[in-house]
Amino acid sequence: MSMNLSYARIACVGVALFVPCLGGPGSAQAQTADGTPITVYPRQVAPQARQWQADALLQKARQRGRIRVIVGLDVAMRDDGDLSPAEDAAQVQRLRRVQDGVARRSIVSANRVVKYETVPFMSVLATRDQLERLLNDPQVVSVQEDMPLRPFLSKSVPLIRANKLWRQGFRGNRQIVAVLDSGAQYAHPMLSGKIVAGLCRSGNATNGTSLCPGGVASSNALNSGQNCSAALDGCDHGTHVSSIAVGNSGSLKGVARRANLIAGQVFSRIDDAATCSPDPAPCIRASFTDINSALERIIRLARLLPASTGSRVASINMSLGGGEFNSACDASLPATASLINKLYRRGIATVIASGNAGLNSGISSPACISRAIAVGSTTKRDRVSLFSNHHDLVDLLAPGSRIKAAVLGGRMGVKSGTSMATPHVAGAIALLKNVRQQAKVNQILRALKKGVPVARAGVVKPRIDMVLAKTRLESLLP
Repeated sequence: MSMNLSYARIACVGVALFVPCLGGPGSAQAQTADGTPITVYPRQVAPQARQWQADALLQKARQRGRIRVIVGLDVAMRDDGDLSPAEDAAQVQRLRRVQDGVARRSIVSANRVVKYETVPFMSVLATRDQLERLLNDPQVVSVQEDMPLRPFLSKSVPLIRANKLWRQGFRGNRQIVAVLDSGAQYAHPMLSGKIVAGLCRSGNATNGTSLCPGGVASSNALNSGQNCSAALDGCDHGTHVSSIAVGNSGSLKGVARRANLIAGQVFSRIDDAATCSPDPAPCIRASFTDINSALERIIRLARLLPASTGSRVASINMSLGGGEFNSACDASLPATASLINKLYRRGIATVIASGNAGLNSGISSPACISRAIAVGSTTKRDRVSLFSNHHDLVDLLAPGSRIKAAVLGGRMGVKSGTSMATPHVAGAIALLKNVRQQAKVNQILRALKKGVPVARAGVVKPRIDMVLAKTRLESLLP
C-alpha cells in the first residue's frame, strides 16, 4: 500500500537524534541508530520537510507485523495538582474520549492500548495500516517508536560523606525513594520494613511477556514490586539498586538509610534472541510504555502517601536506558519528558543512569531528557569509570565501580555500573530533602554540583560530596 499523507514531515535533525540524513523522502538509507527511537510530528510543517522518519517507522511496522508506539494527542490539560478531585476526574474523562476516538478511527483493539491519565498520550500496538491511520489522524500530534531498554548493571557511602550527615541527624527520615527497576526483595535484611508502596508495569516491551504477579500488565498491589524470578539474569538488579539508595542493615547501609521505598517492577521477559542481543536470551527489557505508566503512578502516589505514611517522595531512580544522544532528547521522548517535567514541578527529582558504553560522545536515553538528572560513575579513586558514558549532558558523578550491596536470597554482592552510581544520587537527594524539605529540584541539583571535580576527555563534572552539598543548600535556603 502506497503512502499518501497530506502533511509535511519533520525535517531531519541529524546525528543527535538519528543517523545523518541521506537521500530524499523515502530513502532506503534512512535508518535510526541502535536504541534510538524514531519520533514523527505529523502536524508540524517545516520548509523542505522530509518524510523519511514516517517512512522508516512504517517500514518497521511492515517488517515486524506490529510495532508499539507512544502517541501524543491534541488535548489541552491542566496540571492535576491544581485541580479538585471532581475537576481531575472530568479532565481524565475528556482525555479518555479522545484516546477512545483515536483508537476507534485507527481500528485498534482495546487490549492493544495503554491509556495515560495525567499527560495527553496513549500507547498503541499497531500494524502498518493502523500506524498510517494514526499518522493521519487530526488529533495525533506525535508518534514515538517504543524501544526496549536495558538495566545498567561498602566504601562508597563514606566516600561521598553521607555518614557525616547521619551524625548530624539527617538520615532520610520521612523521605521516600521510588526505584523503577526489576523489583526488590522485600524480605532482604537491607530493605525489610521499608516498602510503603509497590507497582508493576510489564509486558509491553518488544516481544515481551509480563513479569507482574499473575501475568497481568499492570498492578498497584503492595506486593507487586517484588523482584522478578532469580532464574532470569538481571532480576537482582533492582534489589541491589534499592539497597544502595535506602538500605539499612548491620554495618552495610545505603545513602538515605532511614528513607522508605516505593518498589517498582518495570521489566518484561524477552525470549527473542534478536531483541536481547547482545545479551543471551532470555533477558529482561523495559519499554517506555511501561516506564511512563509507572511514572504516572508515582505522580498519584506522591499525593496519596504523605497522608498515610507521613513521608514524601523525594526522588525516582531509573538505572536503565539505551541509545546515544549528544543533546537534550525531549523531542524524541515527549511523553516521558512531560511526566518528568510534571514530577520536577512537584519537587520530585528523576535520577537516571547515563549508560555503560564508555562513550565521550553522548549519553543514553532517557537520561538525556532535560529535566532528568543524568548520573555517571566514578571509581573509589575519583576517576570516571571506564564503562561510564561521560559528556556535557551528565549532571553528576557518584561511585559506581565495585559497589557492595544487596542481592537476592538475603545476600550481599558486588556490582559495577552507572546503575550503581545513580542510587547514590537518588539517596543523596532524600538526605538533602531531610535537611530542607522545601528545597526545589533545581536547588538540590545546584547543591550537589558543589562536589569533587573529576575529568575525562576534557569534560569536568562533580562527584557528589554530601558535606559540601549540605553547606551549599543551607546557603541557598537559610
